[in-house]
Amino acid sequence: MWDIGPLFSLCSRILSPLTVFSYDRFSIEIGGTEYSCSDIEYIKLTREISGLPVKGIITAKLNIKLRTDTAFSPGTEIHITDVLSNRELPVFYISKPDYGGGIAEITAYDNCRALDLIFDTDSLYFSEDKDYSVYDVVSASASQCGFAGAVFGELNISMVPYKYLKGKTCRSILNMLSETGCGVWYCNNDNQLEFQKFGVITDYYSIDDSSCSDFRAGAVKGPVTSIQVSNPVTDENYQLGYYSSFINKLKISGKLIDKDAALGILSDVSGMEYRAFTCKNVFTPDIPEAFSGFVYKDVCYRAASIITYFSPMGYFSAVKAPVIDEDRFDYVGTLDYSIQERIMQEKKYGCSMMSLTGLRFSDDETSYGFSSQNGGLTSYEGVMSSSKEASSVAVDKSSGTVTVTYSDGHVYKYSAAVTETSSGYNITSEKEEWT
Repeated sequence: MWDIGPLFSLCSRILSPLTVFSYDRFSIEIGGTEYSCSDIEYIKLTREISGLPVKGIITAKLNIKLRTDTAFSPGTEIHITDVLSNRELPVFYISKPDYGGGIAEITAYDNCRALDLIFDTDSLYFSEDKDYSVYDVVSASASQCGFAGAVFGELNISMVPYKYLKGKTCRSILNMLSETGCGVWYCNNDNQLEFQKFGVITDYYSIDDSSCSDFRAGAVKGPVTSIQVSNPVTDENYQLGYYSSFINKLKISGKLIDKDAALGILSDVSGMEYRAFTCKNVFTPDIPEAFSGFVYKDVCYRAASIITYFSPMGYFSAVKAPVIDEDRFDYVGTLDYSIQERIMQEKKYGCSMMSLTGLRFSDDETSYGFSSQNGGLTSYEGVMSSSKEASSVAVDKSSGTVTVTYSDGHVYKYSAAVTETSSGYNITSEKEEWT
């Protein structure tokens, strides 16, 4: 049965005596089979972004507990429609179905889960000798990942260099473009890939103490009058606009942001605010979309996190815009760039690089005490054998054997040709474990 006990007191204040409790408030179809609300024990929809909504992607998550013996397969489509408003959710795809006692517990995600596909430059005839328009890149990403289209405005740059496309996932490309646009990508209710800039509100809901519980307002960031921009690739930094207090300055970073893009961002965010707040239960007539605004006592709060619970009476959401440690948020973003750069395939640091098969070492270079040959490590500052450091080596030239004791207690015996050179002994045999 529906678990609405915690919401009962709120419901009694919200619903008038004329309200009809309909168990067919919404319809749900899974894998082409329609289920009635009486089959459903629980539905929760989560749409949230971590950190300040100045970059990133929201992948919506749907949790369903359903009375059925049907074994659903991963990838099965889920369609949900609000019957009264005729408003549809985006299509969700089952990721993890669990079963037990005639109950299916389903975890599903919207189409943003497909953004980890590698951006297909080959079939689109993208080539290394030119840059590509933002429109073409976003449209191609949306098409490749199965969206019904893309909805976005000016992202403050017009072209994307080929090197930022080849071998990259659509998610990483869109994340990069979200930085220049200063906003967040998500899948809207029409299954389109949509971009919302910082501070923009998709829907408005007027709420008061009769339609919500435990509303708490927090700190305010803004109105924004200045931005501090850093590019972790070029190490360029820009301080644009004027501010009299830290709350009026917004920190932003991005690898494609130059001064012109930074000026565009400043124009977009000037006057915008980020109001932290929490509200445990908000009753809404329909399903709130990402970045909905909630007007409480004549002040509008833009939600960064909306967790909606479905019930026969309507929709109850836990909404919030959490207080953000902006210095840590900026630091973690910059650190993430540094880590990503260091694990980038085929990019050398000293004599080492990452490849499809793991860590490799470049030829004819010596750095950090390493030397290499033919893509392999030949030595470092000390003795190295079998990927373990030797604690002692005993050479018997008369019998042509070498006994190596390792720090983990293993002892290996080498019985083959041992050639003495000016730099030590050259052993050409296969090793044989002794103890």
